[in-house]
Amino acid sequence: MFFINRTQRDSNTREKNSHWWPLLALFLLGLIGGIIYDTGDVLIRLWSRDMGVLPKQLDWLNGIEILHPLKFLWAPLFSVALAFGPWTGRRAWILMVLGLVVCTVVGISYTPVFGLTFLAILLVMTMARASYDALIIASQMDAVSKSLWGWSENSCVTGYRVGIMLTSNLALRASAGGFSWETIYLCIGLILIACFLLVAYSPLFRFLNTTQSAPTPSKPLGFLASITQWFHLPGSMAVLIFLTIYRLQDGWIDPQREYFLLDSGLTKIHLAHLKTLGLCGTIAGGFAAGACIRYLGYRRALTLGLMVHGCAGGLLYLSSLYSGLPWWPESLLKMAYCLEQTTKGWSTITIFSFQLLCCQGGNIMTQLALFSALSDLGIKIISARSGWLAQEFGWPTLMGVAAVSGLPALCLIPYLFSRTFIREKTLSIQGDSMIDP
Repeated sequence: MFFINRTQRDSNTREKNSHWWPLLALFLLGLIGGIIYDTGDVLIRLWSRDMGVLPKQLDWLNGIEILHPLKFLWAPLFSVALAFGPWTGRRAWILMVLGLVVCTVVGISYTPVFGLTFLAILLVMTMARASYDALIIASQMDAVSKSLWGWSENSCVTGYRVGIMLTSNLALRASAGGFSWETIYLCIGLILIACFLLVAYSPLFRFLNTTQSAPTPSKPLGFLASITQWFHLPGSMAVLIFLTIYRLQDGWIDPQREYFLLDSGLTKIHLAHLKTLGLCGTIAGGFAAGACIRYLGYRRALTLGLMVHGCAGGLLYLSSLYSGLPWWPESLLKMAYCLEQTTKGWSTITIFSFQLLCCQGGNIMTQLALFSALSDLGIKIISARSGWLAQEFGWPTLMGVAAVSGLPALCLIPYLFSRTFIREKTLSIQGDSMIDP
């Protein structure tokens, strides 16, 4: 009987590893997440710029974005068993959150711009977007085995980037063609309704019906047990600090990227074309990161990600200094943007996969929500002052500060893999190619 059960388990494992179709489902879930992100963040900034809003005045939007990292406060709710019509498990939660997003996007199209109702809807959209991100991050672990870690994050984040690119590209072209932003948001709402129906009825997402996190704890706040136990691991505080500071460069650049490029002389159509090239670079960087994780280990992947991303930030700094001068052509600015997007794809995939590596014990949903929250927290705090820095001290100062923001995390990596539990867990993953050399 033991031999039969063992053979059956081995067969199930091989079957799970041979089925790569969950990666397509993760790509589509990420694609929807990218549409949601762009609708609640980038397009709001472009809309604001058309209304003459200055970068410093948009820091309030970055303040609302701080809610996004706080999703770990309500993420344990998603561990509760739920039945939503014929759907169960995580699929039911995703559909509920996606339905809420559809309501907020359609609501924005009928609401006076930047009034109290508009801001309230934007607040709800931010919380719904954070909840959706927490759900699809947890689904990355459920959908594939350890041998596909790195590729699952890459599939999801690549879909995320494609969603962002398509939404920005089409919205910029529509705006340049004379369509109002209210009409654009209404169209996006209709697209999200189609996405809701796809997730609800496509058999591709059937595995989400059976993915379920830890059961509801019997004691009040029992879900915190996995977190408190995690904090007793050696070097846990160093890991949390590393997650917080790894992507500070993106915190400075991301909120002001469109403002910077448009102020540098690009038109909306040129920006749409450039975003397409940036997407290609992001995908290439993501696949390079996935390969590096599998064959060189997390330590080298994290180190290389910070180094190349910092160099790309330095090129953006030079572009901000010399853009517009006869001997600094516009093509160098575009090359700097594409390189920055490529290295951002590398660093993003690496840190997302590293979050899965940090999980220990049960209640993975709560741990992943905490880790992704910390990874976003440093970005959002920095973002809330990026407009002020750009307006008061100029674009070169902002890009220069961003270029050196990765140095603290780079200095922490040797300690992270020699004095904390991370090295022990990395070396414990046998049979995969994720062992740190």
